[in-house]
Amino acid sequence: MRSVKIIGALATAVCALFVAAVPALAHEFTASQYNKTISPGTPVGLKGGSEEEQEFRLAQFKFTCEKTVVKGKVYNASSETLYNTVKFTACKTYLTPEKSREKLEFKVKFKQPFDFEYHANGYVGSGGESESEVDLVNPGPVEAMVVGTKCVLSWLPQVIPVRAEKKPEGEYSAATFSNEEVANTNLKMFPSGFQTKLVITNVFSHLKTEVGEGKCEEFEKTETKLGYYKGSFTEEIPRGNLGFN
Repeated sequence: MRSVKIIGALATAVCALFVAAVPALAHEFTASQYNKTISPGTPVGLKGGSEEEQEFRLAQFKFTCEKTVVKGKVYNASSETLYNTVKFTACKTYLTPEKSREKLEFKVKFKQPFDFEYHANGYVGSGGESESEVDLVNPGPVEAMVVGTKCVLSWLPQVIPVRAEKKPEGEYSAATFSNEEVANTNLKMFPSGFQTKLVITNVFSHLKTEVGEGKCEEFEKTETKLGYYKGSFTEEIPRGNLGFN
């Protein structure tokens, strides 16, 4: 009886070791377009956006943007990264001017779009004016001006979350991805009757930001790691599918 128990215990231990050794299933972005093979030589365009409110904090300023436009290109039918150029407009904040007790609305205008390199395991490379349309290469800061104050807010180039720089193979939740199935009656292009679109939900925190110029030159603290961005948008490949699995 004792030998049977020992054998059973060893079998359990071996099974546990085997299960622990099985790697987690890798996620990826998937893409297709009707009557076309997607490859580095024959990429396809993507487009999308949102009219849902996007929330920001850059330096000491909190503001919202009401319109988001996304564009980009897809170079492979499956990939662990997805590159987007994202433009936020119709942005506003509320401030209390000097010698006033009432908060007033001020427009916030981004000087350039964002470049986001999304990774399927949930982390994001970010910045502006990348030197490549495929991935993030030597990005610069993204600047926004608070109209009427001449304050310039800067989103610095960074990886979100920062720990992904040293552990890019980890699992993160700065960005989460889901599929939206939209009815489409073109059964030649979409035999299932549905087109797959990609929904990206962003929850970025502890962002490195700066503020300067205009009235903000008087601020004692011009750099912070308290920035955030929260918002989502949907994107698609025209005449095709864009998804995540």
